Amino acid sequence: MTAASSDIQKLTFSNEEKLPHLPLPSLPSTVSQTLAAIKPLISPEQYQHLSSKSNEFLKSDVINIIQQHLEESAKENDNYLDCNGISPTTANVYGELRGNTLPRNPFFILENDPIKSFAPSQQFRASLLTTSALRFIVALRQEQLKPDVSPKSGKPLSMSSYTHLFGSTVVPLNNGVSLKVTEDPHESRHIIVMARSQFYVLEVLSEDNHIWFTKFELANILKEIMEDSKQSDLIDRTRHAVGAFTTELKTTWRLARMHVEKSNKDVLNIIDKALFVLSLDHEAPNTDADVVQFASHVEFDRH
Repeated sequence: MTAASSDIQKLTFSNEEKLPHLPLPSLPSTVSQTLAAIKPLISPEQYQHLSSKSNEFLKSDVINIIQQHLEESAKENDNYLDCNGISPTTANVYGELRGNTLPRNPFFILENDPIKSFAPSQQFRASLLTTSALRFIVALRQEQLKPDVSPKSGKPLSMSSYTHLFGSTVVPLNNGVSLKVTEDPHESRHIIVMARSQFYVLEVLSEDNHIWFTKFELANILKEIMEDSKQSDLIDRTRHAVGAFTTELKTTWRLARMHVEKSNKDVLNIIDKALFVLSLDHEAPNTDADVVQFASHVEFDRH
């Protein structure tokens, strides 16, 4: 796969200028919609208390100043949620997440290959998924993806969020409340391969967005990584399984990351800027229930 030439028409973001701005709701409308959504979930007494508090909210000088800030931002941005000072804090609107249950993000389960006699190895199947993802990334960077449209109306949808789909990560900042996204995901040309709690860095794209490996070459590399990961001491790799920190509350995660950054800042930066992380698990759950438990680290009550 080669880089797109300059004369190829760019498609992906061709509809962005035609899209309407995201309308900014008024404070009364926001409160009314919130109360309507929450009402079925709480008792009448709780709803009455919340309704009373909402009146105080609407009269608050601070809240009205914030609303004015949003109104000014909406005039200068297509999407007022993307402006400076808004995006870094939106992840904390609902406060600190309670509990350590994973996943915070969704995951999907792939069906086994229908051709039983083929039975692809883990490394070959991973190479197929990885090369497919890389082709998608190249098409995105060359702006050759067809713009999304609404299935029902056919109206164009924004593609701006695609720019942070790869090469970005969310990390807790030092103030304990904000999150940041990697600033320039287009600089990323490597992936992180995880095997037995160990991180391996693999450059997969050239500067002109050429994919370095075929699926067969990549499968051999992944096999070597899996074999190498087996050589490490079980106790040692358990002690250094820093990925486990992300399963904690954001405050715990932040403190752990601050500690690791003292001696491994450059390494964390490499992980943060990876196109994505490919996890090669050495466990093999048999049923869908076991897969869900394994992926989410949830202990189900079997009584």
